[in-house]
Amino acid sequence: MDPQRPVRLGRPLSMSPAVEVWSARLDGRAVVLHRYPPARPGSPWPPPPDPAVLAAVTHPGLVRFLDRWREDDGTEVHAFASARGESLADVLARGPLAPERWTHAVSGAARGLRWLHERCPVFPRLHGDVSPRNLLLTPEGNARWLDVRADRPGTFPAGPGVIVGTLPYLAPEVLRGGAPVQASEIFALGLVALAAATGPLPWRTAASPAEVLAAFARASPASLAAVLPGPAAFLLDAMLAPSPADRPSAGQVATWLR
Repeated sequence: MDPQRPVRLGRPLSMSPAVEVWSARLDGRAVVLHRYPPARPGSPWPPPPDPAVLAAVTHPGLVRFLDRWREDDGTEVHAFASARGESLADVLARGPLAPERWTHAVSGAARGLRWLHERCPVFPRLHGDVSPRNLLLTPEGNARWLDVRADRPGTFPAGPGVIVGTLPYLAPEVLRGGAPVQASEIFALGLVALAAATGPLPWRTAASPAEVLAAFARASPASLAAVLPGPAAFLLDAMLAPSPADRPSAGQVATWLR
């Protein structure tokens, strides 16, 4: 760690070649650290998010960025505020959400994306990885997004055709190698909402984009949502439309769920 910073690492929360996520204490307060090792030449992983952009991402539905620094070996470290609660993925391991809790969680998630997509002061931004693992449910039942990358819509975080995100929750246009846009994250939110209401997605173990697309061809995500009560099925049918142009905006989803 940076000898100039009073940092004490806690336990690892997730580990990958691109980023390590740790619980920690910084200046005596609980934080979450994202540690980005120096990229190797030809690395397929996206670079760390822009700290200047993260500093401008301030909304109750998004966990707050605090600071960044670089360690002696070149590792870039981003510190985020710690928040109480469980990831939706951990909650769903015990079963789907009850209807009232489902509505509250999906509404809060949509409001966070609405701010990023439509109201962010540094141009429209994307979350970058809309999935149950990155959605925190607080003890009060509110939803807050973790691990925001804040990339610009229509850009490739790691280069043209390189897919970034959680495979079972990616939109078909992204799975085919396209650049993600706001509508891509609406599709992903629809899949998150579907899993929260009905349980694990049938293609959750898929190991490639082709496998997910093949699962979509066998049974469209919208058809799986048809078993839900009428209003929820209607909303997810729109969010999970095959064409990005046919999906509602995050603001429209949030308004509908209000």
